[in-house]
Amino acid sequence: MQVIFRVDGSEEIGSGHVVRCITLADQLLSKGAKVRFITRAFTGGMQDFIESHGFTCSRLDGDINSIELDAFETYLVIRENYDSRIDWLIVDHYDLDYSWESFLRPVVKKIMVIDDLANRKHDCDLLLDQNYYKNYHNRYDGLVQKSTKLCLGTKFALLNPNFFSVKKKLRRRDGVVRRILVFFGSSDIYNQTELTLNAIEMLGRSNLYVDVVVGNSNPQKERIRQFCLLRPHYFYHCQIPYMADLIAEADLSIGAGGTTTWERCFLGLPSIISVVAENQVNVSRDVSNFGAAICLGWAKNNSVLIYENAIRSLIDDKDKLLAMERASKLIANVQEAALVEEMYKQKLI
Repeated sequence: MQVIFRVDGSEEIGSGHVVRCITLADQLLSKGAKVRFITRAFTGGMQDFIESHGFTCSRLDGDINSIELDAFETYLVIRENYDSRIDWLIVDHYDLDYSWESFLRPVVKKIMVIDDLANRKHDCDLLLDQNYYKNYHNRYDGLVQKSTKLCLGTKFALLNPNFFSVKKKLRRRDGVVRRILVFFGSSDIYNQTELTLNAIEMLGRSNLYVDVVVGNSNPQKERIRQFCLLRPHYFYHCQIPYMADLIAEADLSIGAGGTTTWERCFLGLPSIISVVAENQVNVSRDVSNFGAAICLGWAKNNSVLIYENAIRSLIDDKDKLLAMERASKLIANVQEAALVEEMYKQKLI
């Protein structure tokens, strides 16, 4: 089976799209699929990251000047590398829509879309939205064909297999905060990491251990590293493969409301989250309303004092933390490889 992913990542876009596509690609690879990625060579792009996971990556030059041009360039890559129609084209991209997908129909058998905005029409055979929203079952009414198979909700969340292994031996938290995890995505364009670290310092609690995670595309990573080096209870981690272990060890997390939301919830980690992108607004709000996190709104409006007050209020509220842990595990009803299993069940592969 031949599968192509069309996905981008960069300092501005972040790494979430690419990371979840690699997770799915690994699952398909284990079923015997042959996988290729197509991505644009943006500054801070994810091409090397994709190739480091063992996948072939075809690179498109420049920005997306038009949907039509991107579709044509993707079409050329497929025609140049495959003698017949590929089995699956999987697209995870907010700038691409029905017209792009329709253009590629002649060279693919099936199209899958990964989306969480529900703001445009799609021409696809299967659509994945792995997030939790209030009334999420109706989000794509009128945006896809009646024949489109919808895989909606956290059951289908694309988590690295490490998370399922870690959950089997997950410790029971007692509501006492001894270790804090800070992670605002690979780029952290609003520099929330440094604000949060300064907020934790202002707590004046020398008994707290802090794990600080940044991506290679974080422009402040060296300054953050130096901050941690000067403090014995702070531990710096850059572009790591062991996020599941850090989440399991933590008692509280402060971070962005992106794809890491489901990683934290799956392992029951209470979280303080800030919105760093438009696609996180509804998810962060609904997860907060469910009781699994506290949402501070848009990151660009936050301050050291806002973070300090939020952290302090949770550290002093054991019952609140335990309730958030229970809500997190309840909302993240993730089943390993559920998407691939559903694809086979529906005879789409």
